[in-house]
Amino acid sequence: MVVRTADVPGAFRLVVPGNVRALDPAPTIFEAMLRGWEKQQQSRLLARKTIDDRLSLVRRFAVFTATYPWEWTPEDVEAYFSRQLSGDSPLAHSTVRGQQGDLQMFCAFIVDGRYGWATACEEAFGQVPAQVCHDWNTADHVTSSRAVRGGAR
Repeated sequence: MVVRTADVPGAFRLVVPGNVRALDPAPTIFEAMLRGWEKQQQSRLLARKTIDDRLSLVRRFAVFTATYPWEWTPEDVEAYFSRQLSGDSPLAHSTVRGQQGDLQMFCAFIVDGRYGWATACEEAFGQVPAQVCHDWNTADHVTSSRAVRGGAR
C-alpha cells in the first residue's frame, strides 16, 4: 500500500519550499519537522503552552542524544528518561509519563506517510525516522482499579 502525502497542516511539502536546497540539510530538516508539528498541533487548536512545551521537549531530547530524529533509537529513550528520573531533582513519574507520550506523538507525526517527513529523510539522509517509544521502554499509564474491575456499579 502506498501512502501519499496530503496537503495537511504540517506536511513536508507545505513547510519546506521545493525550490530551496539547504547547505546543511540535517538541522534544516529537523527545524522544519518541528515547524510542521507545530502547524499540525495548531490545526488541532491546542494551547500555545502545550505546543511550546512539546517542542521544547523534542529539542532537549535531540540535544541529549546529539542526533536527529531519523537516527533516534529506543535505547535513547531509555537513557534520556532514566536521566530525568535520577539526580538531585528527579522529575515526577507523571511528568515523565506525559513527556514520553509527547515524544511518542512527535515520532508518530514524522513517520506518518501523509506528512512526507520519512520520505524526505530517506531522500536526504538514506535513513527514515522510526517510532522509538514503545510499551517496553516507556512508563505504563496507570488506570484506576475501578476501571480495571469493570467500572462503577
